[in-house]
Amino acid sequence: GTVTYGAFTANHDASLPEVDNANGYPYGTLVCIDGSAYVTEESPRAVKYNVVKCFEPYAKNVLGAYAGKYDDKPNLHQVYVLGDGQILVNGENGDIKVGDFITTSSTAGIGMKATSAGTTIGFAQESYTFSSPTETKLIAVQYGIGSGGSNVLAELDS
Repeated sequence: GTVTYGAFTANHDASLPEVDNANGYPYGTLVCIDGSAYVTEESPRAVKYNVVKCFEPYAKNVLGAYAGKYDDKPNLHQVYVLGDGQILVNGENGDIKVGDFITTSSTAGIGMKATSAGTTIGFAQESYTFSSPTETKLIAVQYGIGSGGSNVLAELDS
């Protein structure tokens, strides 16, 4: 027999600042670890993170893209980190092409095309031409935290 699977997306559980807990963030907002990860008594093997919107380019503490809030748990949200999904991006570093690495931008919670070495959160699965550097668009990505380092620099040299 053949086994097939649909699209796969892994997530981490996270808590937001109390001011953002009720409404959460828009889907695809990039979040960064806010100094701590911890284990809870109800899930002793699961790691839970405190997160905030990322607010600097190439943030090393990026965790993933905000996915939504659990309905039945207080201040517990999902953050997508691996697999298929979407990220909110802008044109801060120019238009995006399929395969471009995505990193955090200088706009809180928004990603951009990586154009230099640094931490990345995924790579684009669709191209998009921005009408301005501040325009925001939800684009399809393959999530995965890594370093765009040598791959980004090799692409820039070509």
